[in-house]
Amino acid sequence: MLQNSSFRENDMTKTFFDAIDYQRQLIFAGLEDFTPNSALPNVLGGQYGTNPVAWRQAVIDFICRNVAADLLEIVSYPGKPTEMGAPRVRALLISGDESRGLDENIIWDAIYFTGTTKLKSRLKSFGLLSWDALNAEKSDDFIDFLVDSYTSG
Repeated sequence: MLQNSSFRENDMTKTFFDAIDYQRQLIFAGLEDFTPNSALPNVLGGQYGTNPVAWRQAVIDFICRNVAADLLEIVSYPGKPTEMGAPRVRALLISGDESRGLDENIIWDAIYFTGTTKLKSRLKSFGLLSWDALNAEKSDDFIDFLVDSYTSG
């Protein structure tokens, strides 16, 4: 379970992640590609917020958790290896790609993620696969789906 006290407690009822921010970022991922630097802009104020180190860790956790749950995948990374599971993605986001001379700061701008077919299908089934849904209230059904996705496996 996520033990990061930087997340807002009131958004974490029955979850171990920042529910509304996860929901909004995953809706965005279902509609458009994103880089790590653009992820979770409301968590700790985003990359230029009050605690960029804690925000980066929250983004790494978000991306890796969703790659492992088959909800996110890399859509664009030049010379992408065939195996890009959560451990490899975590290593890239933390240490960069030394074999290609790319430090982690470059990786955070060069690697793009998108929602998988599984994510898009579930977003659609919950009525969340639209730009209007970005401003929707938290969907308990969608959050339950995320909790199940993260804990089954």
